[in-house]
Amino acid sequence: MIKLHNLEGCPFCIRVQKKLNDLKLEYEIVDADADNFATVLKIAEYDMVPVLEDGETVIQDSAKIISYLEETYGKAGQKSLFQKIFHKDD
Repeated sequence: MIKLHNLEGCPFCIRVQKKLNDLKLEYEIVDADADNFATVLKIAEYDMVPVLEDGETVIQDSAKIISYLEETYGKAGQKSLFQKIFHKDD
């Protein structure tokens, strides 16, 4: 499952959440508050959010995350390359 390391109220995190919702993707929000920020430091290059984990893929920076989501899962209302190849009848 996709995990979004998120700080409540962060406008960059909100952008990523909106894209995940637009694409109707299931995801888990991991609060990157003071108690859990050590997790972000373990997986990310920089000490900032948002950070997206999708399997072995870890991406930081909202613009890069949104590009990744669109390339991997398609834009809202469009089929991704995966869907076009493997779900032709959908």
